[in-house]
Amino acid sequence: MKLKKKKQNKRKKEIAETAFDVLVEVPELLYYVPRLLWIGCKTVLKAISHA
Repeated sequence: MKLKKKKQNKRKKEIAETAFDVLVEVPELLYYVPRLLWIGCKTVLKAISHA
């Protein structure tokens, strides 16, 4: 019975760690995605204007 409880706690801890990793990465994504979109848009506009 004790073993099962320990296993559950371990899984909860893993889920919490994963959630924490995601939270840590979200600000980076929010920082990079607009930049990538902006660079992509500029590249497309340049290609259109040169065509």
